[in-house]
Amino acid sequence: MRLNIGRIDAESLVSEPENHLVLAPLLAAADCDGELSVTWVSISGRHRRLVTRASTRVYAVVEGELEIECGREPPAIIGPGEVAAIPRGVPYVVSGNATYLVINLPGFREGDDEYLE
Repeated sequence: MRLNIGRIDAESLVSEPENHLVLAPLLAAADCDGELSVTWVSISGRHRRLVTRASTRVYAVVEGELEIECGREPPAIIGPGEVAAIPRGVPYVVSGNATYLVINLPGFREGDDEYLE
């Protein structure tokens, strides 16, 4: 793998109104030999419940607060400078008003997410 640098620009922004968010892929799996991917996200509301069986997913909050309901555990709230890891195969929901990074290990590929609602 080589050094890869990602950046947000207006052309890379993707709106997902059904999930109350805007995202920008920073590093795709193809950029990192499939080992990881990084996405910048801004959410204002609740993302639909989902599960990914392909990767462990790490959420790193940059600004605001993010509530995470993971499996059958009580909800947890994380803020700036905090991270949460969602194990592959565990259903979860995120909600809040926050800007965060999502890191997938291995990298996200189209079709990895299964929406449960």
